[in-house]
Amino acid sequence: MPQELFQAVHHAEEAADQIVQDAQHRSRELIKETEAEIKAEDRKAALAHRTQYQKIIDDRRQAVEKRLEDARPQVLKTQQETLDAARTKLDQVSQMIFERIWNDGNR
Repeated sequence: MPQELFQAVHHAEEAADQIVQDAQHRSRELIKETEAEIKAEDRKAALAHRTQYQKIIDDRRQAVEKRLEDARPQVLKTQQETLDAARTKLDQVSQMIFERIWNDGNR
């Protein structure tokens, strides 16, 4: 009887050790799976953020291009007015430069 009791305890200990090993193995596998899922979610989030950032940049670029295109006629008009004003003064400025060089020499 003591021998049978000893054997039963020994088998129970072996079974308990096997249960502990199985539990440890399952917990390691669960940790690996969880870490892999976390990495996959991080990659998805990073991709979503990059996509969202690119969309924001594109939207802003389009807004600036539209604003520049809308302002283009006014800018061209202002440039033309400035150019016309400079051309009207060109003869006067040329005359002043000529007179200065004629009177004062090339100093």
